[in-house]
Amino acid sequence: MRTCRAGGPPGTATRPDVPYTLVIVRIEWEIVAAISEAIGAIAVVISLIYLAFQVRQNTRAIKGATLGAITSQQKDELRWSAEMPHIWKKAIEAPGSLTFEESFQLGEWTTAAFTARQNEFHQYRNGLLDREIWLGSENIIRLLVGLEWIRNWWQEHGRNDRSAEFVELVDRLISKNTRDVVSELDKALIHQQEKAGNPD
Repeated sequence: MRTCRAGGPPGTATRPDVPYTLVIVRIEWEIVAAISEAIGAIAVVISLIYLAFQVRQNTRAIKGATLGAITSQQKDELRWSAEMPHIWKKAIEAPGSLTFEESFQLGEWTTAAFTARQNEFHQYRNGLLDREIWLGSENIIRLLVGLEWIRNWWQEHGRNDRSAEFVELVDRLISKNTRDVVSELDKALIHQQEKAGNPD
């Protein structure tokens, strides 16, 4: 058997001869340990990549579910609105003529609509709603606060029990509101009548 003598400087004690095969085994184990560490590091990187992929997939799924819920909510609002056209006509043309029952119905619809917009606002802030979708929701708020009745409702009831950020947003939209909803609707009605009287 080949041996490897491990000696020191003159005058110092020397260790017994170390078999050559043991030296080789020790070197091989060091190589194995180094390879294991490298494999472990690669495994950690792969795990992180997989985790990032899963997070992205989950985020996409959540965004899809959020958009589906918003679409469903807005469809319900449109159906609900279609059931009370006479109330909307009064609210637009002569809000003071609304009866108590009509004001209650419109208040219920408006409460539901602003609650939905607040939810969409926070979903957008949390990164679960794309900017393009949120701008559509914001435009709904702009249209609604163009009505005197809804502005009064907001000041008296709507701003209560809302998040501070959402209240700030609606107040800002009201302060910057330059839309004359009544005139816009009148123009749209005139255009419709002209088109009906002069079919292409």
